[in-house]
Amino acid sequence: MIISATIIHHPRVARRCDSCGEPLTKTVRLYGYAHHGDEPYVLYLDEGCAKLDPEVKRKLAAIEVRG
Repeated sequence: MIISATIIHHPRVARRCDSCGEPLTKTVRLYGYAHHGDEPYVLYLDEGCAKLDPEVKRKLAAIEVRG
């Protein structure tokens, strides 16, 4: 379950995508957990990998609507 999703347009730290390993420019930061009872953790993805998951797509669409 995704608790929060944030788009970082100009990250201060050079990171790699946790899914594909490519260097990140525009970063999607996800915070959540995989199963009930798990500790929440942070996941950094590039936009391409983030848009593959339907739940992430909904969170990103909600962010864009809010502005």
